[in-house]
Amino acid sequence: GELEWWERLAVQLLYIKHGEGDARKAYLPLLPSRHGGALCWSDGEMELLAPSAELISRVRRQKERLRVSYALLGGGKVTFDQWVWAVQCVTSRAFAM
Repeated sequence: GELEWWERLAVQLLYIKHGEGDARKAYLPLLPSRHGGALCWSDGEMELLAPSAELISRVRRQKERLRVSYALLGGGKVTFDQWVWAVQCVTSRAFAM
């Protein structure tokens, strides 16, 4: 399967973070060190959303997509949590000029 644009950008972000000699690495401290939100919630926390089955379904689909794309990448020296962090950094930023 082919990666979406945001997955490719997340890969680039992780490459910068874990690589050496990239001048863009100086900008990483400007990004959040961790994210909140439903992607980071446990199953128990998700159950608190029980009245909103559609929201739970969407979050679960998104988590599954992240697991699939992480598997496609082969993991390597990047953990799943680091992958989620990179995706959240990429998808929580504005790109329009």
